Amino acid sequence: MFEELLRKITVELPLMQFKMTAMLKNSGNTTSAAIFARAESPVIYVVSIVDNKRILIGEFDKYIRKVAAELNEKNKSFINNVICVNILADTDISEIKKFSDERELETDGNTHCVWWYTDGEKLYFGKNQPSKVFGIEKAINKALTYGKEQKNDENMSLEEIHKAAVEKSKLKEVTKIPFATYILLAVNILIFICEFILGEESIVNKFAVNGAYVFEYHQWYRIFTYMFLHGGIEHIAMNSLSLYIYGTRTEKYSGTAKFIFVYIISGIAGGLLSALFNDGFAVGASGAIFGIIGFMLALCKKTGKQIDGLGYMTMLLIAIVSIGFGLADPQIDNFGHIGGFIAGFIVGNIMYRKNKE
Repeated sequence: MFEELLRKITVELPLMQFKMTAMLKNSGNTTSAAIFARAESPVIYVVSIVDNKRILIGEFDKYIRKVAAELNEKNKSFINNVICVNILADTDISEIKKFSDERELETDGNTHCVWWYTDGEKLYFGKNQPSKVFGIEKAINKALTYGKEQKNDENMSLEEIHKAAVEKSKLKEVTKIPFATYILLAVNILIFICEFILGEESIVNKFAVNGAYVFEYHQWYRIFTYMFLHGGIEHIAMNSLSLYIYGTRTEKYSGTAKFIFVYIISGIAGGLLSALFNDGFAVGASGAIFGIIGFMLALCKKTGKQIDGLGYMTMLLIAIVSIGFGLADPQIDNFGHIGGFIAGFIVGNIMYRKNKE
């Protein structure tokens, strides 16, 4: 039972971006436990599938805590907690039911241990254990309900099944080389050099976004031109770095046309909100970049996949922290950021409303 169960779970968990990190084998070279992990800053989720007939629960309990402690130590710069969901498997569940029922929801420092169990047909939860953790219960239940026609090729090893599942879980690249991102970077830098040579103030006065000039003098072009201007070396450097990090990923996995559309629409939305609520002149690609972040957040949420290691929770954390830093600095155009982010998020949800890849 355990081998078949493990093969099914090895297909399902990688679709949630979990990767097999360890297999425990007994003296007969038979797998007695497998461990999967996924980093979703600031948490690492660990799922272990344990054969109750081949491994002592107490010994495995010590082992998984050691694994969690090592993960915490190795990733402490960006990880605060490790949540271990341990699933005990046996055709006779009386022993593991008692073990799970007697356990409280355990917290040992930054490690949280959850104990579930299964007879190979249904997933059970102890009396004091949560029944939902990060959607892991859905993946396990789906694996348990696989019919015979959904079984893997019996000639494939567990490692081969895992490798195939990981490949299937990846978001497919649409564009190999993100030319549009590189062109935007070059244009922004060239325009910044022109600002330096011709005088920043005169260019800002003519092309930056400003409510009075936009709404009273109908200079609508400003909600477009402002996003190519920058106010200083630090400003252009930070925006260039952010555009490279998020722009290349967005273009690679959504395609050049969608990337350009999101960038422009988000920039315009940010410019409009800035013109409505700011009194001064605003410049910078930040509104468009925040739109890309919002778009990536929607893409991760709708597809359930990571973008080069950046998953939904990570992108949400990036968005919250970025907007939070902006709110702490009165000189930053927060309305431009928020307008761009909202536009990008809405566009992403519309484009991927059917969970497209």
